[in-house]
Amino acid sequence: MFYVHLATFYVMISDIHSISYSHMWREKLITNACVGKLS
Repeated sequence: MFYVHLATFYVMISDIHSISYSHMWREKLITNACVGKLS
């Protein structure tokens, strides 16, 4: 039972990490596009 809980917790953490990472990546892409338009 403990291992199941641990696995669920790990999946949650990695999911949050991937979401924040893709969010950062998307913001970076938008920033690059804006800078490209300005220059």
